[in-house]
Amino acid sequence: MCEQGEILESSAAVEEVLSAEREWLLAHLHLDVQALDRLMAPDYAQIDAGGRG
Repeated sequence: MCEQGEILESSAAVEEVLSAEREWLLAHLHLDVQALDRLMAPDYAQIDAGGRG
């Protein structure tokens, strides 16, 4: 059985992930390279379906 504190921690973690996901999505939609650089790891590489990076 979960304690109330564990549920609140889990809820806060979920909100943190969802917030980062929204920020990442908006950066993509607005072509905000500075925000993407801040949000992504230095070794992150995005590759499309055609194999282009």
